[in-house]
Amino acid sequence: MLGVCAVLLCASAACTGTQNIESAVENRTITDMAGRTVVVPSEIKSILCTSPPSTNLVYMVAPDRLAGWSFLPEKEYTPEQYAALPVVGGWFGKETGSYENFIAMHPDIVVEGYTTDGGTARATVTVRQEKMEPIPVVAVEDTTNATGYSAPIRFMGDLLGEEEQAEAMISFYEGVLITVRERVASIPDDERVRVYYAEGPKGLMTDPPGSSHSELIELCGGRNVADCAITAGIGMTEVSMEQIIRWDPDVILAGDAKFYAA
Repeated sequence: MLGVCAVLLCASAACTGTQNIESAVENRTITDMAGRTVVVPSEIKSILCTSPPSTNLVYMVAPDRLAGWSFLPEKEYTPEQYAALPVVGGWFGKETGSYENFIAMHPDIVVEGYTTDGGTARATVTVRQEKMEPIPVVAVEDTTNATGYSAPIRFMGDLLGEEEQAEAMISFYEGVLITVRERVASIPDDERVRVYYAEGPKGLMTDPPGSSHSELIELCGGRNVADCAITAGIGMTEVSMEQIIRWDPDVILAGDAKFYAA
């Protein structure tokens, strides 16, 4: 009997050892862009994101790993196989996501894009992780800064084993950025086009200088005429027609199809 018990104990130990080895192989430990230590699957096949910028980042680097959209994609510019993915919402100024829905979809990881610094960012990501348990939440920094995409792209490429794709994207992006800056530098200040960015179905919402939603205006050499407060999150500060007339733009950019059609 003792002999049988000894054999069973040895077999059990062997099985436990094998399980531990398999577990170690199936997972790896990374440091995300908020400086957090996160255990993630060695092979990440399915990803959900909590905001549009992080969703776009995954879509660009590894579209076949994206499990759903945090926003409704432009189907005209999105291949059918990706446009058909479910819209799951998220947390980006307005809370359209559901923790229960995210967990029920069983993604390998959830990507949390953030634009704040220091403790505030870590605290937000920590709350998201507590709500998403047991799914790992990986924080990605600065995904709304149009001049700072290289680091998040490289991080995502390393995380997903898509380094070649990421470096090709960075090379293209940085080349375009250099070209734009060189051309903009040659435009005298008094010749820069005055731009009003019209948002909402009536065009009476906008984002002023300093907002991540309108930063391309200045980056591309325009002058954003909006003189109003920045609305955090999704932006779109309400303004009046009288203000727009007073700002006297040369060009109006329509951010809403209904307003453009009107």
